[in-house]
Amino acid sequence: MIKLSEVLAELLKGYKLLPIVFGKSNAGVYKCIKDELCPVYYLKTQDFPTMQEDQLLVEKERLVWLEGTSIAPFVIHYEQCNEKEYLLTTALEGKNIVEVKREDNIKLFATTLREIHELSIENCPFDMKLDSKIEIIQKRIAHNLINADDLEEENQGKSLEELFLELLEQRPTHEEFVVVHGDYNLKNVIASSVQVTGVVDWGRSGVGDKYQDLSIAVRDVKKYYGQSEVAVFLNTYGLTRIDKQKLSFYTLMDEFF
Repeated sequence: MIKLSEVLAELLKGYKLLPIVFGKSNAGVYKCIKDELCPVYYLKTQDFPTMQEDQLLVEKERLVWLEGTSIAPFVIHYEQCNEKEYLLTTALEGKNIVEVKREDNIKLFATTLREIHELSIENCPFDMKLDSKIEIIQKRIAHNLINADDLEEENQGKSLEELFLELLEQRPTHEEFVVVHGDYNLKNVIASSVQVTGVVDWGRSGVGDKYQDLSIAVRDVKKYYGQSEVAVFLNTYGLTRIDKQKLSFYTLMDEFF
C-alpha cells in the first residue's frame, strides 16, 4: 500500500489507487479512480533520484509550461516528502494509440508530432540541444544508470564507452530546433475512439532537434506496423526527404536513456 502525505491523502480521499506497469521508468504509476462523477487522476511517485534531470519536478515544470496547449495532462499537485517525489495529474481520456487500434493510427501519430513541433521555441525555457543531451549521457554513464541489457540487438555486446564514442563520431554538424517531446513513442500518445486526447511523459521535452522525436517515432512505427508504414508516417508529418544520418544518430542516442 502506497503511503501518501496528508495533502495527497486529502486530495485522493475515497479514491482507489490501481498500480500501472508502464515503460522503463523507475517511477511507480497509479491510476486513481473513485466513481463516475469524479475525475480520474494519475499519480507518479519515486525515490528521490541520483540525477536532477530524472526528478519528477522536471516533468512537472514542463507540464505547467504546456498548460493551454490541450496536448498534455494538467498538474494537480506536486511535492517532495520523506525522500520521495509525488506528481498528481489529470488523466487523458482513452488508451495509448496502439491499444485503440484505429485505421488512421499512423496518421494521427504523425499529425500529433507535427502539432508538438509547431509550438513556439521562443518562450520555451528547457534546453534539450545536443550539448545538454551529451552532458546528461556522460552523467548517466558515470552514475551507472544505463542498463546494458536494454540495448537494441545490434548494440548488444558493446560497452557503453564504445557506444558513446560511436555517438560522438556520428554527431551531426547542425540541429533543426523545435519543441521536442523527447520520448515520442506510440504508447505515450493517448487517443479515444474519436481523436488524440494528448501525450504523456514529458520529462525529456524542451528545445532540441526534431530528429530526437522522429528517430523514436520511426523506430516505433517499424516495430508495430512494419517498414512499409514509415513512408505514411513521414509523408503525413510533412517530411519529404529524411536525413538518414541524423535518424541513425538520434536512434543511437536514445540507447542512453
